[in-house]
Amino acid sequence: MRLPHQFLHAALSGAALSAGLSAQITAAVNDARSHGTLGDTVLSLDEAIQLANGSLAFAALSSQEAAQLSGVSGVVETIRIDAAVTPTITLERLLSNVIGQHHAHVHVAFDGIDGPTGAPVIDAGMLPIGLPLRTNHAHVDNLVIRGGMVGIEFDSTLHYHPSEFAELHHVHLEHQHMVGLRVLNPQTSGMQAPMMMHEVHIHETQIGIEVVDDSQFGNVDVSGEHVEIEECDVGIKVSINSAGGDHLLAMHHSHIGSVGNAVVVERVTPTSDSRWRLNFLHGSYHADGTAFDIATSTPGLTAVNLHHLDVRGGVAAGDFALRAGTAGGHLALTATECTFWAPASLVAGTSSSLVRLHNDRFEAGAMSLSLTDGSADLLWDTFQSCPITIEAPTTSLPAPIAFTGCELVRSDLTDSSTGRSVLNGCFLGGSVLSNNVQNLRPELAPWIGRATVTPTNPPAGTYVDLQVDLYPGTAAAWMLGSVLADPITTAIPLRFYFDLSSAIALPGLHLLYSRVRLPIPAVNSLRGVSLYAQAVQVPTQGQTSLPPVFLPMGTIFQID
Repeated sequence: MRLPHQFLHAALSGAALSAGLSAQITAAVNDARSHGTLGDTVLSLDEAIQLANGSLAFAALSSQEAAQLSGVSGVVETIRIDAAVTPTITLERLLSNVIGQHHAHVHVAFDGIDGPTGAPVIDAGMLPIGLPLRTNHAHVDNLVIRGGMVGIEFDSTLHYHPSEFAELHHVHLEHQHMVGLRVLNPQTSGMQAPMMMHEVHIHETQIGIEVVDDSQFGNVDVSGEHVEIEECDVGIKVSINSAGGDHLLAMHHSHIGSVGNAVVVERVTPTSDSRWRLNFLHGSYHADGTAFDIATSTPGLTAVNLHHLDVRGGVAAGDFALRAGTAGGHLALTATECTFWAPASLVAGTSSSLVRLHNDRFEAGAMSLSLTDGSADLLWDTFQSCPITIEAPTTSLPAPIAFTGCELVRSDLTDSSTGRSVLNGCFLGGSVLSNNVQNLRPELAPWIGRATVTPTNPPAGTYVDLQVDLYPGTAAAWMLGSVLADPITTAIPLRFYFDLSSAIALPGLHLLYSRVRLPIPAVNSLRGVSLYAQAVQVPTQGQTSLPPVFLPMGTIFQID
């Protein structure tokens, strides 16, 4: 398993901190009631939180409660819940806010230990919040939060420390009545909301993750890896009502499925000038309605980066795989190595707006482009039964919409704009162009190959099949390398998602339809390793119109 550099940094920093503060106190919770009774024979979860906050004195504990503390310093750093002792903690009322202590640079860590039935459960019933985190010093590991209106609510209003991230690891949020995880950035000048997630699973709630940004020149910085959200009305919802600041929502190797809408971003205030970056790398986003629904504003840049995704929208009228932009809005959208099933609609209207679609596939939908200003660059894209419409803008574009090396198969292109779109080196298969489309140096045959890897989770001791499906006049070789946690997705036009310095080239040059079976050694140390298989396609007949090197979409596979 490979983690993004920020997770590795956080893990190493946490290890160094733990090593330097080995004397910090661990409080072992052994009360099945959330609050219990101070001075009785068991230590409750809320009592442990108050100890970590410094709002409860050690002297107030009974000898039996004090016996649940280990360590010799005066600060509680770890709250340990062992499911073999307390498999479920039922909340009697709201827990104390998790704040930590301002004078002590110590994390408040919730450490769940598996019991016979798995991780310990905090049952919030019908209470407003299951676990209120009010500091970016909070770490939660291996817990199940069940019920409550909101499972975990996070902000750093009561205790913020620069360069720290709240962390959720191996956390399950289930059966919330409203929101699984809510991240708040209140209307306080310069407020920060930094959080990282790894192996977080959210299901059966209205909204999986909700980010509410009301800040004034603050920053939201939420990133996740291996986040899974299912059976929700909305997977991720971002509500922007902020001024200034630079905000980020990043999801790597994540999955959203069985939801109404997967990712919804709304600009609550049209005059919001906050800069928002939305980065999604490797994953699947499947919705019954719209997968990505992203609104923009004119003064605030909305930068959307989608890389190596499988995106599926619904089949009803008004459902989209990707709908981004607002008339007159400032949109910078880059999508590379993605497959979109269902319609796509992209709208922009500022001079610096940009729509960049490289090496994507659009299947069985329709594409609508409406740019009143800015530009669009489409390179090596395949449109399969996906008609394209360039809407009439209110002003002429400073540059035409350019299609380079694309393939339009049963995908008519209609340009209703006052500009003139250009096709350069494109293949048309049963597709009709409107009269104002320039078709320069058309390709007479398709050339964009496809590559697949099956299965994507092979057990050690088995194999994976590497397959290419190529057109005549091209060939491909396979390369294999460890997955890059943070690849350079701005590399144009070729992006490698594996570590080139340690990659290997597999022997053989493959033509037409070809399959290679790659055995996986039965070695335990390989379990959990993620690899990226990339076909490298080249022309074989000296076709100068084709790129000398082309990378069909590769595939990640993880060894079980």
